[in-house]
Amino acid sequence: MTKNNIDSINELVKYLKYNCYPNDSISVSSFGIKNYDGFSIEFTGQEYEFNYQERGHKGVLKKFSSEKEVCNYVLTIIEKSETLRQHCIEFTKSEEKAKRVCYYLEKRGIRYLKDKIPYEENNFRYRVFVFGRDMKKIRFLKLFFNMKIIK
Repeated sequence: MTKNNIDSINELVKYLKYNCYPNDSISVSSFGIKNYDGFSIEFTGQEYEFNYQERGHKGVLKKFSSEKEVCNYVLTIIEKSETLRQHCIEFTKSEEKAKRVCYYLEKRGIRYLKDKIPYEENNFRYRVFVFGRDMKKIRFLKLFFNMKIIK
């Protein structure tokens, strides 16, 4: 499935699922988490709205007269953003565990992002992310690290 033939929201949803886009990035039809803070597409009966909602406040970012226009716009936005394509596969207080996960990803040529975030005073958490369809390549990590990887 290629991004060049997206004419409808149903095709967009299939494309997002096929390419393993996280369903918490955007809410479109049956894809995504409803009432979630983030991006969404809504049909008002007359036009399509591309929205962003945070903490209950929704803003219309752009309006479109056709389904094809909104789908192609959304696809462009998502594909330019690494954040909208990333899956958190590890969240741990162990820096060593995060390093081991990264080691296995590197050995298999899987692109990843690792970061360290403050969690409590003088305490950190380490996160490891993979992107898009690479989610299908990491099932082996469950065996090594007892990870709860979400599809």
